[in-house]
Amino acid sequence: MVKEIEGYSAYVEIDLDRVEHNYKTAREKLRGNTDILAIVKADAYNHGAVRVASKLYSCGARYFAVANTSEALELRDNGIGGTILVLGPMFPPNYSAAIRNDISITVDSLQSLKSLSEYVSEKGVSARMHIALNSGMNRIGFMAHKGILSDELKQSAEIIKNNNLLITEGIFSHFCNYADEEFTKTQFARFSETVSMLEELGLNFKFKHMCSSTGTLKYPEYHLDLVRYGIALYGCEYDDEDVLPVMSFKSRINHVTCIKKGEGVGYGQTYIAERDMKIATVSVGYADGYNRLLSNCGYMLVRGKKAPIIGRVCMDMTMIDISGINDAAVGDTVTLIGCDGKESITAEQLAEICGTISYEILCNLGKRVNRVYIEKNK
Repeated sequence: MVKEIEGYSAYVEIDLDRVEHNYKTAREKLRGNTDILAIVKADAYNHGAVRVASKLYSCGARYFAVANTSEALELRDNGIGGTILVLGPMFPPNYSAAIRNDISITVDSLQSLKSLSEYVSEKGVSARMHIALNSGMNRIGFMAHKGILSDELKQSAEIIKNNNLLITEGIFSHFCNYADEEFTKTQFARFSETVSMLEELGLNFKFKHMCSSTGTLKYPEYHLDLVRYGIALYGCEYDDEDVLPVMSFKSRINHVTCIKKGEGVGYGQTYIAERDMKIATVSVGYADGYNRLLSNCGYMLVRGKKAPIIGRVCMDMTMIDISGINDAAVGDTVTLIGCDGKESITAEQLAEICGTISYEILCNLGKRVNRVYIEKNK
């Protein structure tokens, strides 16, 4: 692949066929008429929202979710059809573009509902919306209680019933701790009872959704109409051998040198050679999103072997120990995430070293890192 992209240094390979595989694998696990709301926010977790959404659409996906209006408009501007939902709260200046492009709007408070209602009434246009309920995450949404409907929701129901330009397309909430089965059950009960009380007041919802990727696997009884399938589309943070990693992160060796025992490596000389060593400099650094916390404790793969990182990760370059890889040379491909021979490095492994999650590892990859898309093995 390096020969095909001569002149590139750090780059990622994104396997769109694996995106298709992960999507179809997820569909096989769904109950009844449940469908997938594909999460393509944050540029599809840095995999490229337009390319990923286009692939998913060709596979039959018709529901997509993003975090803000700009992300939604990018999909529409690039010909992505179907339903596009902005999961985060939307401010009034964005209503016009969202409604004009048939983008679904999240309403998370009485204030946001009043604002949207006033806008559609003034402009004489309809708006599709999803109501966000706070069942325990305490991030966004109307408070959802068991057996009690809040005054805010009662007032909201009246506003919606009296304004036929407001289309209640969906209602949702977020599970916040799948490891706590009792609290997950409590959240679902709060959500379900609140939805039932709103329906008794005359509201109808085409889509109800709560589960993320983990919930899709662990709690099939909570699938409802849609599942919000995100990180698992990209092959991370999912305990299922049928789900395949989509992204590989690679660079190449740009310099090789030999050092003597006692010599230091990198800024601050935080690594001191305990023996004579052969080291390589790799064209990747924290400006590319390769975490500085990997200094002196991570590793890369060269010619199918592990090469420990030595010294501090620099802005544009990182040094590795290739003493045990005698044939390593300038120009060799170096794997930072992915497989090389029998060895592999996952985003989850890097996240564990850095004390974070794979989402952050993926999302932090820099924009100057070139993207190479693979489809039908090309």
